[in-house]
Amino acid sequence: MLTRPPLNGSKVELIIDETGVGRAVGDIFNSHGIKPLRISIIAGNEATQSGYNRYSVPKQELVSTLDAMLHTGELRFAKELREAPTLQDELKDFRRHVSEAGRYSFSARDGKHDDLVSCAVQEPMSAMGQ
Repeated sequence: MLTRPPLNGSKVELIIDETGVGRAVGDIFNSHGIKPLRISIIAGNEATQSGYNRYSVPKQELVSTLDAMLHTGELRFAKELREAPTLQDELKDFRRHVSEAGRYSFSARDGKHDDLVSCAVQEPMSAMGQ
């Protein structure tokens, strides 16, 4: 996708979610000479670097960054992207919940999906002050 329009020629970085089994996928990319930014989504409160091009980022920080980028217009969806309508629908159904203990959880409404929502944050490093 990065070598085809509309993304080719633009400053785009491949970012992968290596939470769970994703770490093995990141290793496959590395073995083929592709060096993606590797993010593990955690439940904590602080983003940390855990190796070369590898970071652990709280889900709350990712969601807050995405929310801010959507509200400021910094994040827009190219009409040519096939999954843009699906992502927009998922964002409409995405909810933030706060427990009585003050803990945040994030998910789609019952019966809905949120697979593309985590992929929407274009610049997670800016949220970490990098």
